Amino acid sequence: MIDQPAPAISIAAQLNSTFGILQREVLGLANLGDGAIKFSADDVGRFGVIPTLSQSELHRPFESLATRPLRALPEELRQDDRRALDRHIFDCLGLTPDQREAVYAAVLKLVASRLEKARTLRP
Repeated sequence: MIDQPAPAISIAAQLNSTFGILQREVLGLANLGDGAIKFSADDVGRFGVIPTLSQSELHRPFESLATRPLRALPEELRQDDRRALDRHIFDCLGLTPDQREAVYAAVLKLVASRLEKARTLRP
């Protein structure tokens, strides 16, 4: 059986979720200076998405997240719409509450580390 592609909103929601941020931090090339991060087309293809995740479950929290200004990361990760989006993804991944909190902690640590490295390497 051929896998059907996930709808665009489902993919966009997943890539903008906290799990997407985690993947970005792990897979991205971060030695560009000033804390920038980039991806090649091959890198983006390595991002994991859940093809069976229902677009209807993600639509409302993603629309809310996508239509408001983003906040500084520690505050952003506490936003209700982000948490609702993440809850659907984490449920599909079968993460326990402790594992979910570990994802949030890892994202904060990875981003802080990348930005701190950029600050310490400035001439």
